[in-house]
Amino acid sequence: MTVEPAGAAAELAGPGAKTGAPVPPAPERSRRVLRLRLVLGVFWAAATLVLVVGRWVPDEVARAVVDRPLALALVLLVAWLATLWLVVAGPEPYRATRWAWAWLLAPGLGPLGPLACVVLSGPTPGLGVVRPAGRRLRGGWALLVSLALSAALARLLSW
Repeated sequence: MTVEPAGAAAELAGPGAKTGAPVPPAPERSRRVLRLRLVLGVFWAAATLVLVVGRWVPDEVARAVVDRPLALALVLLVAWLATLWLVVAGPEPYRATRWAWAWLLAPGLGPLGPLACVVLSGPTPGLGVVRPAGRRLRGGWALLVSLALSAALARLLSW
């Protein structure tokens, strides 16, 4: 029986295995994920803008949306599922665990949860270095944050 040194075992396990840091994806997959994050980011930012300034949307646009609720629901469902896929099957998220992002995608946050997920779950220009993997937001705390933000958002929108 031979015993390998710890360094050799860590090299076989791949980058990030010893430190718990997110493993960088392959370049081609990285570009596809970046494009998906960009498209979803623009979509969820527009949905958030419509939610916030919905009172000032022209009547023609409001009628077009109200007249086609099934189409709007399908578009939102596809975008939400794509965001969930990004969390589940995409590269390891940076600022929170997969469970944390799943809780923050809760419907109570409207488009704000998916927007935060798309913008903050990977490398974000201008936000600096990512915290170490041991200091990420975990699922239990994300559930509490999601509940608190949902209650605050419901109270704010009821005014």
